[in-house]
Amino acid sequence: MNLDFYLRVSLVELRRMRFEHLETALDIGSEPLSDASEMQAPAGFGGIGGTSGIGSISGLCGYTEWATLDEPSASLGWDWVMPLTAAEVILRRHSIRTNLRVIGMEGASLGLNYSLEKLLGVIDTLPWKEKVVASLCCSDHRPWAPGRAYL
Repeated sequence: MNLDFYLRVSLVELRRMRFEHLETALDIGSEPLSDASEMQAPAGFGGIGGTSGIGSISGLCGYTEWATLDEPSASLGWDWVMPLTAAEVILRRHSIRTNLRVIGMEGASLGLNYSLEKLLGVIDTLPWKEKVVASLCCSDHRPWAPGRAYL
């Protein structure tokens, strides 16, 4: 019995899980583009170039949280950025938070990196980018638009 609070699931079980959107919000205290190596570009696992300057407003950043409604409950969350120079929401790959670990047929954990790789595949199936944009446009904040200054 494991006492680390992770929910261990097979790859088949992971693919059957249905995640529902819980929350998306801006993260005012984060630096939008602090490390290009942790970004997932829209076409796959490549990064985006450039960093923001000190005192400049280079983009918006936030987090999104998803969960299963079935028991046992699984949660999945990550940070995202939206550079002001692009109309694309980008996942911060190294920010994934979850209570899930993928196990093999014998029940042994296949490791954190393997789990994260498979979770990225799950995230790709979710309409999370649309939820981020909808949250920005329908919250107490002004709608996001490229080139608009946010002070």
